[in-house]
Amino acid sequence: MKRKSSILIILFFVLCCPSAWLHAQILDAVGIAGGITYGEHQWNPDEFNTQERYLLGFNGAGLVEFFHNPVFRWRVEIEYNQMGSKELVYQYYTNRTTYITLNNYLKIQFPDDQMPVTPYLLIGPRIEYLLINSPQHNGQIIGAFPKIFFTAAAGLGFEFKNKTVIRPFTEFFFNHDVLPSYRGTYYNTHAPVPYNEPQTIYYQGFEWRIGARYLFIYKLKGKYCPKVENPANN
Repeated sequence: MKRKSSILIILFFVLCCPSAWLHAQILDAVGIAGGITYGEHQWNPDEFNTQERYLLGFNGAGLVEFFHNPVFRWRVEIEYNQMGSKELVYQYYTNRTTYITLNNYLKIQFPDDQMPVTPYLLIGPRIEYLLINSPQHNGQIIGAFPKIFFTAAAGLGFEFKNKTVIRPFTEFFFNHDVLPSYRGTYYNTHAPVPYNEPQTIYYQGFEWRIGARYLFIYKLKGKYCPKVENPANN
């Protein structure tokens, strides 16, 4: 309980008190993003009576970026993400797992004045909270997924340049579990003698989203960098 309270307090100050960060000249931008998620559960070893298929879902996030370095930034996100998988057992069954995630990314930018966009990479860990678990097949296994889970993701993004403080962008992410979402046994009825077979499940997904950032750097320049006219008297 104390751990959850501490996390909520930290998130409140990070995401709900931008004025304090702005005054400290640390906050660079805030933004929102949304898109689609396309992923599946990967069983190891493969199941004997089912076949996994990718499942389409939706995602949405609020984000905050820190520091004004032209190359490196730190991004924190709170994301709603519909993950899961489809299983083909004479018909399709949907095993939907919906998460609320706290994403921490290192953002590496590649600025180029000759390009209309700024490409960048995002990489970092995710803390996932299983909000909704609604399996239609193998519920005893999918239902045993942990409530709190740690994973990682990597992404490629492009921000479109303009002369305003609103900057649209698009991003593509790859997310594969570092640790298995499930580790246990699966009752194999296809063997000559049925037995409990060791089983692990990993999630693999692809995400695409579009969004926009609101930049604070222009306000900082006006507030903390007063204009100096003709300092050399020439």
